[in-house]
Amino acid sequence: MTRLALVCPCCLAPWTASTGVCSCGMEYAVDPTGRPDLRVRRTVDLKLSYRYDPEWGQFPWHLSATHFSEVVGHHDGTALENTERQVLLAVPPASGEATSIDLGCGRARQRFAAPLAHLGYRHVGVDIEGPAPDVLADLHLLPFPDGYFDLLVTSAVFEHLKSPHVAIAEAARVSREGALFVGTIAFGEPCHISYFHHSPLAVHELLVCSGFVPEQYVLSADWHAFRAHLEMGYAGARWPRWFRRFAAGSFAALGLAPGFVRSRFLGQADRWEQDRLAFARSHAALVGFVARRRGPALTRLGRPATATR
Repeated sequence: MTRLALVCPCCLAPWTASTGVCSCGMEYAVDPTGRPDLRVRRTVDLKLSYRYDPEWGQFPWHLSATHFSEVVGHHDGTALENTERQVLLAVPPASGEATSIDLGCGRARQRFAAPLAHLGYRHVGVDIEGPAPDVLADLHLLPFPDGYFDLLVTSAVFEHLKSPHVAIAEAARVSREGALFVGTIAFGEPCHISYFHHSPLAVHELLVCSGFVPEQYVLSADWHAFRAHLEMGYAGARWPRWFRRFAAGSFAALGLAPGFVRSRFLGQADRWEQDRLAFARSHAALVGFVARRRGPALTRLGRPATATR
């Protein structure tokens, strides 16, 4: 882990291990390994600025695809799951002393730490508990200064957050102008300590209302809702794994067969990807995104925050 500039996540005053109790009254700790524990342990009253757009159902479908655009030909991510490898394909090598943060890095292991270090980033992983994070923190109240990071990554985390708008505001606050934000958010999976499942429209609204400009959306044709329920849900778990995979594959094959035939045998080469995207638009259980931090951000107001016991 790189040496970090840390702040009190409530009042944003500078914090070090010797600070102890912050001037705003919040108390934090350092665990025996020297890892900062900056989790807020009391209820906090927050105020946000919010850019509301009354237009309904607006989504830039022309920015959507079924896979991330590849900006780097290789990365050190051989041990990652397929979705996480795809996320890394959209991350360019670091320029200079670039910093990166994994929002919800994983409690038992950090998914992106080694690959991003390989790409040259000074990286930090944050999560709410577990031995793996570099800093223990709540994504709704991040302990980093304004405009600190050049790259933000996240994978299937925001659906587990109590208030995604608060968390996206914090992501915007700690990212520099022009920072890259790459990640995925689940949609249509069975409930597994999940508060909100985000449709493509919801992901778009989260990003644009907080000062991120989308460059690409990825709608997964492989991880679709039917497969997610067979893999994760109660009904599917009662069947052998081979049957679940067969049933999920059959469902996808039925929907994609016409496009495959047109592409393979009728000379309509573009129909395969068109049909995959149409299938994903209706059935994707995972929405990926690539966005840039531009212009005014949705931010947290009122510092210091009001804490109540």
